[in-house]
Amino acid sequence: MAERKVKGMIYSGELISELTLLKKYGLPENKVAKLAGISQRTINRWKKNKTHPSESSLRNFQQVIELITKLEEVFENVDEAKHWLSTPNDSLNGKSPKDVLVEDNDLQKILTLLTRLEWGIPD
Repeated sequence: MAERKVKGMIYSGELISELTLLKKYGLPENKVAKLAGISQRTINRWKKNKTHPSESSLRNFQQVIELITKLEEVFENVDEAKHWLSTPNDSLNGKSPKDVLVEDNDLQKILTLLTRLEWGIPD
């Protein structure tokens, strides 16, 4: 099966690389898959080249890629980003951003908070 590219989207090989980056930030792959609306089993098939991501899977994953990009833009290094992700935040009712991602599956809330941090907008 040939790898497809949606206009402006990533290839499946790049997607697997991005999953590895998210692990570096302390986000488990199965939780990242859930954020993107994709099963862990599907990701395993992609890794083994048994299947390739559909256009809709790639679109869903774009927000997860946006999270990585924002983390890299806002924080100077991985350790700072990991610390921020695991620290309780008043804007999140005392939850850590990682908890909001993993437990609440609310990627948009974290992207919004990162954008606010990037622009220096108070909570």
